[in-house]
Order: sequence, then C-alpha cells, then structure tokens
Amino acid sequence: MRTYRIYTIWAVLIVFQMMFAGCKPIQKVQAELFVLSEHIQVDKPLEITIEPSTGCLFEVYGQGDQLIGNSRLDEDVKFAVIDIETQQAQRMALNANVADEPLMHYFIDMRKPDLSSSRAELWGCDAINNQWEQIIVGQIDHPAIFENIVVWEEYRDNQRNIYGYDLADKQYFSVAQGPGLRLFPKISGDWVVYLLWQPDIQYRFELHAYNMVDKEDMLVGYMPTTETANYPSYWLFDIDQNLVVWRTIGKEIHVYDLASKVERSIFKGEATDIVGRIDISGDLVVWNNGPQDKRGYDLSYNNTFDVPYLPDSASENTSTWSVILTHNYIVWLVNEESKPDWALGTPLAPGVSTPSNPDPLMEKQRCDQRVFVARIIRK
Repeated sequence: MRTYRIYTIWAVLIVFQMMFAGCKPIQKVQAELFVLSEHIQVDKPLEITIEPSTGCLFEVYGQGDQLIGNSRLDEDVKFAVIDIETQQAQRMALNANVADEPLMHYFIDMRKPDLSSSRAELWGCDAINNQWEQIIVGQIDHPAIFENIVVWEEYRDNQRNIYGYDLADKQYFSVAQGPGLRLFPKISGDWVVYLLWQPDIQYRFELHAYNMVDKEDMLVGYMPTTETANYPSYWLFDIDQNLVVWRTIGKEIHVYDLASKVERSIFKGEATDIVGRIDISGDLVVWNNGPQDKRGYDLSYNNTFDVPYLPDSASENTSTWSVILTHNYIVWLVNEESKPDWALGTPLAPGVSTPSNPDPLMEKQRCDQRVFVARIIRK
C-alpha cells in the first residue's frame, strides 16, 4: 500500500529526471504482451483519460489499485485519487463538495493560509458523511494517510517528532519523540516507518518502524542522507503492510519483514548506479537504477527484471516521467512538452512572423500530462 504526502520535493525530482534524460534512446513497451520475467508479464499499456479538472498529478503512489497523491490546478495543490479500474478521478479540497460516491472514505488536506509563515493547518474529511475537521495547526509537514489513520511530522519544543490521529475514533497519539529529527513518516497496516537524523552523525539516517498496536519502535537499518546519496532520501524507502524496503549506504536494496524479523538483500548496485525512487507493492519491488534504467524484483521467485520506461505510444517530446507500481498495474505518468513548430526550429512560411513568447505564468500552469496503465499478469 502507499500513503499520501504533501511536500515540495517533487520539484527536485523533476530536476533529477531532466538531468538524467539526456539524448539516450528511451526504452518503450512495444509488444502486445511484455515479458518482465519468467513469472511476470504485463499487458499492452493503455492510456486512460483523466478529466482536466483533476489537475496535473505529482508525488503519486499506488495504494491498492488507486493512484493517490497531489494535483496542481491553477497553482492550487490539493489531494487527488484516481481509481485505475473505473478511471474515475476525484480532487479533494477543504469545504469542497464531496462526491456522492467518494473513492476513499477519508481524505486529508494541508493548508497554509499565510505562505510566509512556517505554520500550517491539517484537515481531515470523512467523505462518506461529508464532515471536515481540523486535526492540527502548527509547524507540520509530510502528512500521510492509510485508511482512517493520519500521521505527520511536527516541530515543537526544539524537536521534530512524529504524531498521529485516528479520524474514526477522534484520538491523537504519539509515534516517536526525542532528541534529533524524525522525518518523512509513511504508513501501511499497523506500521509507521520514518527516518531519524542524529546531529552527531550527519551522513546517514536511521530507518525506524513503529507498531501502532504493540507500541513498539524498532531500528530497521541505515540509509544515506540526500546529500550522501545524491537523491532525495524520501524516495529511498517504502512500506507495504509488513514489508519495508530501503536503499543502504552501500547502494544495496534490502527488504525486511516486520512480522518474521527476516532481512534480505535483493540488489547490490555498482558505483555508477543511482538506486533510487524505490517502490513496493505486494511481492514486487521497483526502483530507478540509472538514466532510462528501471529495475524490478520478484520477491516470490527471487529474480530481477527490467521495467520499460515508457509505453510505445508516448510522445517523443516527453520531458519527465515516472513509473508507479500498484498491486495489479504498472502505471506510467508522462509529462510532455508541447512546443509549436517555430519553437522547434522549423522554418516559418513566407510572410509569417515569429509569435511572441508565451506568458511564463501560463506556461507554468500548463499540464501536458498523460497516464498509461498495464495490467500485471502473474503466472
């Protein structure tokens, strides 16, 4: 399962993808049936239509067979969810009309009424009963939701700690407190995972897992910081139910079963490998390994496979893209550059003058985005 986050690191990821795109030919899915491994195939990718009113998607993860994340519409960022099976999309915002048949029972919305302030408001919504409530106001960041449980990081009393709230029972609880900085909570099932940074050890994070039932906190492993890994640390770990996956300081990918307490290494990267944007769903793990190099691992059969970066019908003018894993689908979220012929260097017809440059604000708000999905077939 995946969780929802609201934060600004998406801009950093776009820069990373643009840096790595280069001029190398892009690997695409061309066959009717693409074989990933001996036991896994995917159908031919199909494009699904997303209503323009949904906005431009970013920071998107899979949860079940839904895409959950942020959408930007006219510079306004809100929570969004897309059901892959029905191709329905909903964009939730505070005081907005809740759909007659919401795709999720509970939603969250973080607002900053004063953009110059470090304080924000976190709101929750019971979409079935169309009820909004304010959860917390403070120096908060990176909220995540799984079913009816919300967690977030909050700066108070010179510490950055992790707290939670049950939207069904209306109960607050603490996940982790103490010296140091606790960052980037992710939640799935009974577990919350987060990173702990100790100021006396600046080159690494501790990866911790907290069980909300047993109230136990355990050290899972160690991870590089963003500066050490040259990749946003938030994308270097993930959780699905009892399984935690992360990149180690030595560019290995490890998986730890929180129930059986068994850890295993599934990949060891070379010096030139990136090893980032790690995603887990069920028995599959995928990650970025380099420019146009997406890898996967089958936990059931213990084998590595390549994942195509783009479907065949995607435009050659693709600027950025991401590959997202859900339980039954691989999803390609593709951002394209739509430039007129004159901007691409095509000579203008006689007597035709070069148009004026487009308005920068309008260009920033453009969303030339396409979504492709392919069903995973497990043998």
